Amino acid sequence: MKRFFFFLLLGWLLLILQISLLKFLSLGVVIPNLVLLIVLYLGLFHQFRQGCALTFCLGYMMDLFSGGPPGLYIFLYLGSFSLAQLIREMFYLKSRLFQIIFILIISLGNDFFLFLLLWIFSSPVSLSSSLFKGIIFQGIYNTAVGPFLFLFLERVDQRFLENSLGESL
Repeated sequence: MKRFFFFLLLGWLLLILQISLLKFLSLGVVIPNLVLLIVLYLGLFHQFRQGCALTFCLGYMMDLFSGGPPGLYIFLYLGSFSLAQLIREMFYLKSRLFQIIFILIISLGNDFFLFLLLWIFSSPVSLSSSLFKGIIFQGIYNTAVGPFLFLFLERVDQRFLENSLGESL
């Protein structure tokens, strides 16, 4: 239970960091999506029930802060989480190369799908090449930040597992 609340609090703090402080470190309008990276980590390395509940909470918080259509990020993040759960059975997940490729592919797909949903359900968005460049830069930025965040989250998970084993003995 401590682990659940830790990841929920960490996701909330990273969301606050993402929407406030990281705007100063952005590449134009591209900011790393730290919440998506946590969702991908949860999908790859956590059990379905706990990860799904955390993903729902993180998506809900993102919906509240983004001002977009309600449920948009819940839908996107649960889809990304579910895809990560499916893929984790097929590949060796500890490989950093796999994690980098996975983050890049899911980030690009997530941003493209976000754009598509906004285009369908919201005000018309122009299909410009700068938008697609933004999606590509967002994916690259997430890929650059992702392995460091994954390494941090792996160490945190290891501490929680060591503490739970120590308490059970």
